[in-house]
Amino acid sequence: MTKPLPVSIHLVSAARTFTDYAVIGHPEVSRITVGHNIQRGEMCNVYGPGSTKRGAPWDTSVVKTLTKFLGHVCIRVEAHGELDQSTDAEESRPRNRG
Repeated sequence: MTKPLPVSIHLVSAARTFTDYAVIGHPEVSRITVGHNIQRGEMCNVYGPGSTKRGAPWDTSVVKTLTKFLGHVCIRVEAHGELDQSTDAEESRPRNRG
């Protein structure tokens, strides 16, 4: 079993239409942007090395989305910034800033 990487997720900005998070400490992902009012299964943007951009189906949180997108439990999250937390970083969801 692979030991989870210590990854930090930081809120960068909450624009009119999307929320931007920096993902620090993972070799494949550096940033994720999530549209406000996104529904489960809709696409969000995941950025990696060399500014590569890929689409990932949204789950119920940034952590769950990245875990499914990468295909394995690969992160231990230290959430920073203004994540909407119902219980913890696992349930983070972008807030509508409209």
